[in-house]
Amino acid sequence: MTIQTVCFCDECERDLAETSNCVDYRITIQSERIPSKGGAVTLMNLEPQINCPIHFCSEKCMKAYFRRVWHIDK
Repeated sequence: MTIQTVCFCDECERDLAETSNCVDYRITIQSERIPSKGGAVTLMNLEPQINCPIHFCSEKCMKAYFRRVWHIDK
């Protein structure tokens, strides 16, 4: 049985599953809940919600993605 990994940049859709270089990287962002210590806590909301990991081929694509989803002109 063959297992195939599929991963694309969430901005430019570049294939990030494998590389022909000696070393290459992809940037991954995911939200992870931090457990509370107990007692009184504040209610927080993460915007935009990150329901699954998002991947980028570069800092440029990461910035473009968040500018687009947060509607930032620049």
